[in-house]
Amino acid sequence: MNVAASTKPASDGQTTAADVEGALRGIVRREVASYRRQPESGEASVNETHSVIRRVSVTSVKEIDTLIAQLQQLRDFLQSEGERIEREITDLISGMSPQHRQIYEDYFRRIREAELQRNKQ
Repeated sequence: MNVAASTKPASDGQTTAADVEGALRGIVRREVASYRRQPESGEASVNETHSVIRRVSVTSVKEIDTLIAQLQQLRDFLQSEGERIEREITDLISGMSPQHRQIYEDYFRRIREAELQRNKQ
């Protein structure tokens, strides 16, 4: 059973946590319903329950791994965008008059200092 195949994509094409949770609940309900219909010996029932738990946990781990990979990609994208914006600002400042350049350099220096203070805490 594949949770990703049974979920609906969010508006941005990503699977939401609520979708994954709903799909997992659906899997568990179907499996539990089929066990209620089939009376089995105690050992067979334990083995089947173990099998269901294993399938659900493997699916959950795969979903978590996928989310981690997506978050890492997003972090890399945001970092590269931040560097690009910093380069563009530097280019803009280099074309300004010395008085304007000094104003912006002071402003960005204060921002960096505040960020360093925030990171220390």
